[in-house]
Amino acid sequence: MMIKFVAFGLILLTFSFFLHVYIINILSDIYQTKEKITSKILYYEIIKYSLIYVSIFIFSWILSNLLYSIIYFLSFTYLGLIIYISMFCAFYQIIIKLIQLSPFISKIITIVIPVIITIYSLIKAQILYLQEESIVYDGYNASIKILHVSDMHLGAIYQKNSVEKLVKVINQQYPDVVVITGDISDGSSKVESDWMEPFNKISDNIEVLYITGNHENLYGKNEIISEIAKIRKIKYIGNSDEIIQIKGINFIGVDYEYKDAIKRVKNIINKNGIQNGINVLLYHIPNISLQDLNKAGIFLMLAGHTHGGQIFPFTILAWLGNKYFTGLYSNNNKNYIFVSSGYGTALTPMRFFSKKMIGIIDIKGRN
Repeated sequence: MMIKFVAFGLILLTFSFFLHVYIINILSDIYQTKEKITSKILYYEIIKYSLIYVSIFIFSWILSNLLYSIIYFLSFTYLGLIIYISMFCAFYQIIIKLIQLSPFISKIITIVIPVIITIYSLIKAQILYLQEESIVYDGYNASIKILHVSDMHLGAIYQKNSVEKLVKVINQQYPDVVVITGDISDGSSKVESDWMEPFNKISDNIEVLYITGNHENLYGKNEIISEIAKIRKIKYIGNSDEIIQIKGINFIGVDYEYKDAIKRVKNIINKNGIQNGINVLLYHIPNISLQDLNKAGIFLMLAGHTHGGQIFPFTILAWLGNKYFTGLYSNNNKNYIFVSSGYGTALTPMRFFSKKMIGIIDIKGRN
């Protein structure tokens, strides 16, 4: 784990350093100062991220969890801010080639607007969006309501309070089953079992199924699963050949670590003899095509991972890099993929051009 954090810290240091150099070069023109402070920026960045990563190994294990969370929140909010400032500095460079701007307008574009967007993004990340979808399966003589949660990212920022809010929504919606498709943990700090204790307050008639994502591996998958095992309400199915049948629907779970997930799915289906069943796959990354799902005998796959890009301009990169980006996809209503943009956030506690999402999927027979 230490190696992962150090490597990640170096990447952040490099990324943040070059953003700061770029921003200072633009702002120095606006404020008409040419002070050579590139080396000062580097020292500042080294000190800042050293403090962040030292706090990861001290505050999260020994001292105040609250203090560590505050440091983490402020640091990565600031990271989001400088991403926005650099983006608008690039926009400013384009504009000044076309029209003359006063120093006042220049400061509005490069400083004030990014600050406003940062505040908006922090608020947007807390606004929950319920995306409801209805799917028809010919020959199904019942109906089932699935509540889909992904990418909770419990850790330095999202903790017990986040779970309590989720459980309140679950009990209000009263689905037949809740599925959590990975990244229940963030990797930014240890997940305490009492953070997940509110899951036990979910109504008795509601099943809760869980598989892991990539972030569980950052802190230690086995540790997370051990904590999950203490929560009687959650059933972990990501590393089992067992299927869970609820109201005539077969739920199959495959953990992130299975790189050839479709082969794993076929093995489970064949072993359980459910080739002609209504099969729903829980898998964290939406990288299995609808055509492959059709061949494997999967009617619906529920996934997450993309975060809907989370913040602009990464929304564009995520959209370009994921055929199944966010929402519901189908191949002529034969097979379906639903991708959640996530309940929590990674790194920066912000959303811009993306939604904090819970999916509500109803599968019904044709009348």
